[in-house]
Amino acid sequence: MLKEAPKYNSICLKCLRKCKQNVQVKLLSCPRFDPIPVQLEIKVPGLGKRRTKE
Repeated sequence: MLKEAPKYNSICLKCLRKCKQNVQVKLLSCPRFDPIPVQLEIKVPGLGKRRTKE
């Protein structure tokens, strides 16, 4: 029998730390919150592959 994956609070899902709280715990904020870094992608028109007319 397979175990169900634990469901974590939405604030905890965005955090690097391992002190994840269950979904049933209502968190308003966390003093130990350390956000997961996000790589931003900037799209610049004109860069990239050029279209060729056939």
